[in-house]
This record gives sequence, C-alpha cells and structure tokens, in this order.
Amino acid sequence: MLETGPNADYSGVKAPPPLILLPPLVLGLALHFVIPLPFLPTVVLQLVIGIAIMFLAGVLMISTVVTLRRANTTFSLRKGSTALVTKGPYRFSRHPSYLAASVLYLGIGVAVNALWVVLLLPIPVIVMTMTAMRKEEAYLERKFEAEYLNYKATVRRWL
Repeated sequence: MLETGPNADYSGVKAPPPLILLPPLVLGLALHFVIPLPFLPTVVLQLVIGIAIMFLAGVLMISTVVTLRRANTTFSLRKGSTALVTKGPYRFSRHPSYLAASVLYLGIGVAVNALWVVLLLPIPVIVMTMTAMRKEEAYLERKFEAEYLNYKATVRRWL
C-alpha cells in the first residue's frame, strides 16, 4: 500500500493522462459520428497533418522516457522521483509527457477530421492542469525545494 498525504514520496496523482484524455476523445468522436464537423478539405490533408502531429507526440514521449531513464528516475506516477530532471524536453516543458499525450489527442482529431475532438481538448487540458500537474508540482516542491522552485521559475508548465 502506498503512503498518502503530504509526506508521501510520490505525487499522489490518481489518473494518468490517458484516463483524463479518453472520455473527451470518445465523446468528440461520437459527436463527429452523429453531427460531423469536418474542418480540413481533403482526406489526404487530414491524414498527412494528423499523422505528422501524432509522430511529433511520439517523438516527444520517447524523448521524455529516455531522458528520465538517463537520469535514473521513474516515469511512474506511483513511485517517487529520485532526481529533478531539467534536460531534454524538460528544458521547455515541466510536463512533457502530458504535453505529448495532449498532442497525440490533437493528432487523432486532425487525422479523423473531427472538429468536435479538437474543440473538446481544453477540457482534459484543464483537468490535467488542475489535478495531476498541480499535485506533481507540489510533490516536487516538497522533495526538491529551492532547486525545483528555481526550475519552475524558468520553465513553463506546458510550453
């Protein structure tokens, strides 16, 4: 059983990004099926742009995982961080895995030409920010103190 509360050596985040992104994605796809709102003129264009966006999301996620492994710390939300990572994609985003998941979501919406999916993206972004990101940041502030506060002052949460 994991220790909980302010002294726990992990963030306490309950829902990983895929679980936060999935309901709005499914809702957007369902709405697209019932009331289609295409926004790109051709299938070729939607696929080229959508796949390119999803590819960028994959590159960002792989870079994030590789950077964490090189720092000998974990990607798991259920385990404590052993190092404050500020290299790789962490140079421009404090939460590159959340960013990658959101970009992947966007790429899916573009690839299927579903404006509903794109319009619903702010919902999971707000939920991730208000719940998961804030908990992770509070945990990292407790664990790394001034070092994290300095990092937080120079790198944005999303981009």
